[in-house]
Amino acid sequence: MTFKVMIAEDESEKAKGIAYLVEKYNPECTPVLIAADGVEGYEMALRENPDIILTDIRMPNMDGLEMIRALRDREFPAEFVVLSGYAEFNYAKKAIELGVRNFITKPVDEMELSGTLQQVCREIAEKRSTEDSRLKMNDDMRNYVLRDFLEKGEGDIYKVKESLEQIGAAGTYREYACLVAECENPDSRKEEMECPDFGEEEEIFLYCVKSDPERLIFLAAGDSLDAEKKKMIGEKCLCLMDENNISTSIGIGGTYGDCMQLPKSYEEACIALNYRILKMKSREILYEQLCDLESNQEELITDQEMERLRERIDRFDQEGFRVALKSIFNRILSENQLTLPDLQKLSLNIVLMGLHNIPLAQIQMNEYFGKNLFTLKSIEKFRTIEQLENWIINMINSMNELMVKDSIPKKKDVIAEAKEYIRQHYDQNVSLNDISRQFYINPSYFSQLFKKKTGMTYQNYLAEYRIDRAAKLLEETDLRIYEVCQMVGYSDVNHFNQLFERLRGMKPNEYRKKCRNE
Repeated sequence: MTFKVMIAEDESEKAKGIAYLVEKYNPECTPVLIAADGVEGYEMALRENPDIILTDIRMPNMDGLEMIRALRDREFPAEFVVLSGYAEFNYAKKAIELGVRNFITKPVDEMELSGTLQQVCREIAEKRSTEDSRLKMNDDMRNYVLRDFLEKGEGDIYKVKESLEQIGAAGTYREYACLVAECENPDSRKEEMECPDFGEEEEIFLYCVKSDPERLIFLAAGDSLDAEKKKMIGEKCLCLMDENNISTSIGIGGTYGDCMQLPKSYEEACIALNYRILKMKSREILYEQLCDLESNQEELITDQEMERLRERIDRFDQEGFRVALKSIFNRILSENQLTLPDLQKLSLNIVLMGLHNIPLAQIQMNEYFGKNLFTLKSIEKFRTIEQLENWIINMINSMNELMVKDSIPKKKDVIAEAKEYIRQHYDQNVSLNDISRQFYINPSYFSQLFKKKTGMTYQNYLAEYRIDRAAKLLEETDLRIYEVCQMVGYSDVNHFNQLFERLRGMKPNEYRKKCRNE
């Protein structure tokens, strides 16, 4: 951390000598600016914004105390150090009244000067750190309030309005909308990312609310947010993501005249985002576009194509089935403007066709189908048609494997596999969505199943396991607390400390000390 210093001294050689001592013994205090009197010092301070001002008392035009008083009247934030060969009490008293706590007598002693500057620099650094922490805490709290308001429609209405006023959104604009960006490579997403700049002529307000690692929410406001303007905002956001090497799709919700309607726009943006699987013309999908789509009433797949698929299933021809399926999807997507219900119907028909030779009892006993077969209502979990195709192929292949078995297989213990997955990946981002996707299970169903089988929620189980691993590292290694925090999958040391204390009854450093004493 560097600190800008200004010296106000009417004797030029003395000023240069003091500047030399500052640069020699306090290299963090650069650059050093020199003003010839109080008037020049006052103007230079307002122009250059120094962190520390060393000033003589007696100077022509405006003395040092008058300069300090004039800057204090402007609420200037610098720290002042008074240089003077005069020890009269009245000067010190006036300086103290102006908030000056540091005095150096002339001739200047280099060690006294260096020590005083080091002390002042420490005080400034502590003040900045405290202010940064306070601002970050306020930003985090505001983010929590706005996130719960948008995603769940929850929260104290007064806190929500206060947060919207703090970011400059409430009561200023006539129209509001939400955009939801979902990152396909969340590991590359930066913690802090500035919103794109639209320029003054656009008169667009944009604010980013952090959700989970895969998702960012943008609040947009303006005097007019028609479809074209929202599309332009989406394109700007996509360009920003591309510059940060983040692959993204963006859903754009409807426009409303009241900022308290933003949760509805958020919901619509999420619905629009789900349609990315249809590979529409651009990566930004407007909710208004979806309202114009009409369901195709004609049969999407011909009898000949169905018979071809059935034949390959019956012959256990996995590669032939894959080729035929891709050919059908390519044809349908090139000839039709699909809706999600169309895609669900098509996929369900193909999967159900694979069941025609399997006894019903065998299907009911197989847990893989129990958790995968009838989940097409949640088709939005697939980002691309290729992912949907692979899912259908995996389903058909699993049916084929079931057909060649001599007896009904034992149920797969999905929860045991999930626990093993946690043991192998606890140091990574293992969200409920991640592990549900790993086992092709709806997150809500997986959460209920996990609690039923283990007696605790997935999040609590993961936290317990991570804290157990952290305790082991604290007992057996000399790693620093923040290193242990990172090794068990957490990035926020404060959150890790609070969680450890809640589960173990003491802070991590106290736990390590207790273990070593024992």
